[in-house]
Amino acid sequence: MHLCFVPITPDNKLSAKTILGNQKSLSEWQTAYHERMSSRWNQLERGQSSMETKRKHVPTWLYKLGGRLDKQYGEIVSALSDINAFNAGKKRDKALELVAAWLPEVEKFSKEIGRQQAYIDSLKEQIGQEADYAGRMRDEKYEQELKVQKANQRIFELQRTNEQMGRLLSKIPPEVLEELQRTGRNKSRER
Repeated sequence: MHLCFVPITPDNKLSAKTILGNQKSLSEWQTAYHERMSSRWNQLERGQSSMETKRKHVPTWLYKLGGRLDKQYGEIVSALSDINAFNAGKKRDKALELVAAWLPEVEKFSKEIGRQQAYIDSLKEQIGQEADYAGRMRDEKYEQELKVQKANQRIFELQRTNEQMGRLLSKIPPEVLEELQRTGRNKSRER
């Protein structure tokens, strides 16, 4: 069961922070709400607080970065496929620009994927420590297993994108990559 309400202060301002406070206060509100509702409907169950479980979610910025990199990947592929004998110079410069902006983001993305994979591995280890599978299905571990599956699916998608990006990088001639690296070093020296 979910409760939805609009936190309006006495001076008619919308402010969840004023009404609910911080994360601890929100958890206390949720517990008090459950106690009140379960006194009448005793079959209601209270979920576990994220403060107790210490669960993490894939950060929004990482999810958005993956989407942005996918879009940039498409632009790079399009720019590379549009290069022909008549427009090689102009299109090549555009492709170099796109790749130069894309490479640092891909590196950042790959590092964060590694961190997320470590978290998923720790969740798998927690789940693996439970001996009774049927018992797990009835308690918190079942929820964790579902989260691991969802996170694994997202990691798989991100890894597939990363592999696509790697294949694209391998198609870029070495001299173009060297030129990008020289350009990058020159820009860092200018700063």
